[in-house]
Amino acid sequence: MTPILKLDKDDKEKEIEFELKYLSSLSTRERFGMMFKKTKEIVSLRTSNIYSN
Repeated sequence: MTPILKLDKDDKEKEIEFELKYLSSLSTRERFGMMFKKTKEIVSLRTSNIYSN
């Protein structure tokens, strides 16, 4: 399960620190898996937008 950061107000430094801590806790395989999954999502969205216009 992905951790969730909850802040009372915007704090870019805390967001970046949280993201880096989370990513560093993942294995290389997990990080690449996330990257490939996101790439597939982007390609799918791009393809659906091309055909819907």
